[in-house]
Amino acid sequence: RKRTPSNIVKELPPPPPIPSIAKPNINSTPESPESQLGPLLEAYKPCIDWVRLASSEAFDSYPPAPASLAYDDLFILRFLLSRGSAEAAAKSVAEALKFRDDNRAWIEQCATGKPHKYFDEFQKYIKMCMYKSSCFGEPVFLARPGLGDIKGVMKAIKTEDLLELFNYLKETGFLLCDRLTRERGAIVKCVAVIDLDGMSLFKMDTGYFRCLGASSKIAEKIYPQLQCMAVIAHPPAVLRAIMKIIAVFASKAFIEKQRTCPSGKTLVDHANMMKCPFASKRLIPEDTPDYLGGKDTSHPLNY
Repeated sequence: RKRTPSNIVKELPPPPPIPSIAKPNINSTPESPESQLGPLLEAYKPCIDWVRLASSEAFDSYPPAPASLAYDDLFILRFLLSRGSAEAAAKSVAEALKFRDDNRAWIEQCATGKPHKYFDEFQKYIKMCMYKSSCFGEPVFLARPGLGDIKGVMKAIKTEDLLELFNYLKETGFLLCDRLTRERGAIVKCVAVIDLDGMSLFKMDTGYFRCLGASSKIAEKIYPQLQCMAVIAHPPAVLRAIMKIIAVFASKAFIEKQRTCPSGKTLVDHANMMKCPFASKRLIPEDTPDYLGGKDTSHPLNY
């Protein structure tokens, strides 16, 4: 009988319990005690060893891509922090290794730092990119779909290519966070700021949000501990209706990490992320684009 990750778990002794040590949450930063890598790796070591043994078939079958992620204790730790049990983490690790092997071609390209083949085409319709860092050294991801042409991008790029592009961007962020985590000795996650200024129901495209939702579900399985939070800037009056549509396709974790900056009483306040109770705790005024109320006018996200 072929040994697969699922039946290997059944042949193992009972998995060790998840340690009671505090783990990173949505409000944590790389400076928080619960984000420090040393104590986490030490506390989770019995679980890490069990998951590696339980997933040994997958580790043997799907070696890492050159210059990409190392499948070491930190790799397993991320799944344990997100899944809540060693058994669930072992299953997710096996799924992630298979996904990475099935998509080895573009994952190897991503590790070289090259942009996705459709990134420039996508930028013609919707502006988004990794841009500078938070005051805690976390990568900041910016997107401006509200002023973009969502329907246009769906005509220009096939759905399967768009999904690969979204996954490619997440792989880019995951590699960056992994490198920073190792350098700092603390869990580092991305912070996203999604600008919905100009968004309306008329601009919506079901195919686009279905693709975005599919990517979020893949990220939940393949990229644990990637995103700290996603802050929605310039929430439109129809935000509740938009989120209901997105919730149909997106993962639960994707929705739970959303934070909406309240609209200001004046147009100046409405545009100023420095007054947002969420973004203001992380963004640096000098490195924040002017469309978010910052002082940076050299950003590449203008339409």
